[in-house]
Amino acid sequence: MDFISCLDDCGLVDAGYSGNTFTWTNGRKRGNMICKRLDRVLYNEEWNDNMGDSMVKHMARTGSDHNLIIFNCKEVTNNFNSWIEEVQGNAMWILQKKLKKLSKVLTHWSKEVIGNVFEKVKQYEQLILELEHKMDSDDSEKNRQDLNRVNAEYIR
Repeated sequence: MDFISCLDDCGLVDAGYSGNTFTWTNGRKRGNMICKRLDRVLYNEEWNDNMGDSMVKHMARTGSDHNLIIFNCKEVTNNFNSWIEEVQGNAMWILQKKLKKLSKVLTHWSKEVIGNVFEKVKQYEQLILELEHKMDSDDSEKNRQDLNRVNAEYIR
């Protein structure tokens, strides 16, 4: 219930899947075997609006106690497609020019969308510390939800 509550607080939805129901097993024999769906792909409303045709497939469990998960999303077209720009020259020159252009676009996108990552990390860590202290003095449902929400935002 805490996990579901956290997903709801953060506006996240399970993407669903195709394939095997479970993504993990303890590998024990029948009667002592435990199988669970531990591994998931989660998304928010904005992701769904932009990448609605995403697919999750649970593959075979080989060499691990976890199943491999394949995540495919639809092709996105946007205004940042610097790769299709025509560049003249040999193959290495073309690659270098396209990577340079892409680097500028990604740097701009990062600053606009994400901002100063290092400063945001410090802010989240300070807020989490404050909420942990608040929880220590008052273990209320609201304080627990606030801490879970901020932790989820920090991880995201």
